[in-house]
Amino acid sequence: MSFVTRLFPILLVSVFTAACQTAPERPAPGEKAQYSFPDEAYEQDARQDGTLFRVDAAASEVRILVYRGGTLASAGHNHVVVPGRMRGALWLPNGGVSGSQLDIVVPLDELQVDPPGARQAVGGSFGGTLQADAREGTRQNMLGPDGLNAAEFPLLGLRVRDVAGELPRPVLQLQVYLHGRRHDVTVPVEATVDGSKLQARGRFAIRQSWFGVEPFSALGGALRVQDWLTVEFDVVARTGS
Repeated sequence: MSFVTRLFPILLVSVFTAACQTAPERPAPGEKAQYSFPDEAYEQDARQDGTLFRVDAAASEVRILVYRGGTLASAGHNHVVVPGRMRGALWLPNGGVSGSQLDIVVPLDELQVDPPGARQAVGGSFGGTLQADAREGTRQNMLGPDGLNAAEFPLLGLRVRDVAGELPRPVLQLQVYLHGRRHDVTVPVEATVDGSKLQARGRFAIRQSWFGVEPFSALGGALRVQDWLTVEFDVVARTGS
């Protein structure tokens, strides 16, 4: 067995942490904040001036793309992380998108790492199937105390408290909650409302270091996971659910 082959389990320890010794200066970590789903904000009886949609998790897709890096990047793998379960609600005011509210919450302990279908859907350098034991080892270390520390910070939360522009291409002012911190991002989306169904597609990029996740690298940064992640989403929500 080669040295690189023996090293793979170590190098896959931290899907969500990254850095190398020559990395550029990073922004300060985001504001400290814990996420909880605001059920009271989505009570149907309190929303007579708009429409309440509930996220259809079975019809929705969210993918987090994790990139290999360093001078030995070709010896590692890119990764696709998907929710095992998520919950969400959207309130859309009558007459426009301004003032819309959206919350989506994902339990971290149900995240799935590199399921074959997700890797095939992304394709390219993300394609190909990884062995089940390697995927599970990566997942356990990703959620452990040296990674996302899911035992202490069990949720990934996405919250929108305002929307600019107009359908079908509004711009979300999105708050991302992870690892006990919050960071705000601006996300253009393609969104349509067709009767009782709302669908929104888009993507955005975040840095793990924004959320105070401890960086990880091996061989002096020659083989590492990049700091940037891409989040892709195609969310379907429906009324009356």
